[in-house]
Amino acid sequence: MATENVINTLMTGLVKEHGWIVVLIVLFPLLKLFMPKIKGRIGEGVVNLAAKLRLDQNVYHLLKDVTIPAKRGTTQIDHVIVSPFGLFVIETKNYKGWIYADAKSPQWTQVNFKQKHRFQNPLRQNYAHICALSELLELPKGKIIGVVCFMGDAKFKTGVPEGVFLEGRYVNHIESFQTPVFSDTEVADLIQRIESGRLQRGARTNREHVQRLKTGHESSSTGTPCPRCGAGMVLRTAKKGPTAGNQFWGCSKYPACKAIRPA
Repeated sequence: MATENVINTLMTGLVKEHGWIVVLIVLFPLLKLFMPKIKGRIGEGVVNLAAKLRLDQNVYHLLKDVTIPAKRGTTQIDHVIVSPFGLFVIETKNYKGWIYADAKSPQWTQVNFKQKHRFQNPLRQNYAHICALSELLELPKGKIIGVVCFMGDAKFKTGVPEGVFLEGRYVNHIESFQTPVFSDTEVADLIQRIESGRLQRGARTNREHVQRLKTGHESSSTGTPCPRCGAGMVLRTAKKGPTAGNQFWGCSKYPACKAIRPA
C-alpha cells in the first residue's frame, strides 16, 4: 500500500511538472495506431477543398464518403462528382516515398526508406466502385469516369499510370470533359438516386463495411499456402477458353506466380 502511494505521488508530480511530456507519451501509441486513418482523412479533405475551390458547384456536385451495396456486401467510395459531362468516381490515396505501379498488376508497392508495403492496385479498386455504382444507377459504365488521386509526397518510380493524378491535377482531368452526356434533369435524378441508395454515413456504416471486407477476404481464401512461393491461394473464375466460368484456386501473387489448383 505504501509503495502504491509513493508511485501515485511520483506520477502526480511528473504530470504537474512535465504534463505535456506525459500527455505525449500516452497519446503517441494512439496516434501511431490511427495515423493511417488520419492521413487518409487529410488526403480526402484536400481533394474536397480542391473540388470546391476550382469546380463550379452549380455544375459539379460533390458527394463524399458514399457507401453503397455491392455483390460481395458493400463498397465505399471516397468521392463522387455528378456533372452534365459525366459521373466521376474518385479514389484518394495518401502516401509518401516511392511508388512502384503497374496498371495491370493486382498490387502496387510503396517503398519508404527501407520499408516496403504492398497495397491493392487502386485502379482495380476504383473499377469495383464503378461497377457497383453502374449497377445501382442502371447506368452504362462508359458514362462513369474513374479517377485515382495521390496526395502527399509520393513519387512514382515506374511512371504514373493512366487514370492516376498527383495532388490537385485530377481537377484538370475532370474539366477536360466538355461534351454533355446528361441533361440537368438527369443530373438531379442521379444525385437523388445516389443519396437514396447509399447507406447512412457514420461510424457504424464504416465498421460494418470493414467487417464485410474482412469476412469476404477470409471466405475467399483457402488458408493454404501456394506450393510454389508460399503466398495465400485465392478463389478465381476462368474468364475465357474451354474452362470459362469454372472456379479454381490461384496464387494471390499472380502474375508473378501462376500456381493454380482445382477448386
